[in-house]
Amino acid sequence: LTSAGGRRRMRSSAALLLCVAAAALVLLYVSFSKALAVSEGQSDSSLLLGKRVSQPSALLLAERRAEAAEARAAAAEERASAAEAKAARAAQAARESELAGAAAVGRAATAGCQFARLANDLGEQPEQSETNRKLRTAYERVANERKEVMIALTNDVMMCTNRKTCWWNGGNILETFLEQARRVRLTNYVIVTLDDETETFCRNFGGVPSLRLELPVPTAQQNSRGANMISTLKYGLLKQV
Repeated sequence: LTSAGGRRRMRSSAALLLCVAAAALVLLYVSFSKALAVSEGQSDSSLLLGKRVSQPSALLLAERRAEAAEARAAAAEERASAAEAKAARAAQAARESELAGAAAVGRAATAGCQFARLANDLGEQPEQSETNRKLRTAYERVANERKEVMIALTNDVMMCTNRKTCWWNGGNILETFLEQARRVRLTNYVIVTLDDETETFCRNFGGVPSLRLELPVPTAQQNSRGANMISTLKYGLLKQV
């Protein structure tokens, strides 16, 4: 058994321990509250920071999209300008080609008339054959008031129906000639065709004074190109005018 003094000291020590424990609990609660407040503050700051970051990112994306749209519009405008320039060059080339074709038709007509007058001055008379009678009838039908006639001798090579036989990279030369003749309103000419395909083409073209003839190819030209095989025939036709 302890004395009364010892019991008092024990009670005092227990009270002191209780006070210390209460103070420790209070300090622990205060520390936990501060930590919780700091944690909530950091979370709010993160949210605000995320909003601040996301807003510039969306703005940057919109700016990039706008720049891309402007670049596409500029490229489209450049392509349109290039197409317009190309079309203008093509139109200019077509006009120049048309003028050159008309000039060539005029020169050929003049040369043919001069050759015909020269043959007439020589006083040479053509033989009286069926071919010559057909030619005479055709000439009289289209000759102008000065009795001038332009003669064009052609076969299917001039239409380039077979690209292996035409050496000018394709293109219907006969069609070009007829278009230019129509454009300059040339009427005093005759197309002498040497095959059925060319005669059919002239008839389908419309308004073409054509004459289908069977003319023998000279022996010297037998093994040459299709156009060269008939090249010497035109001199005989001019002589017969």
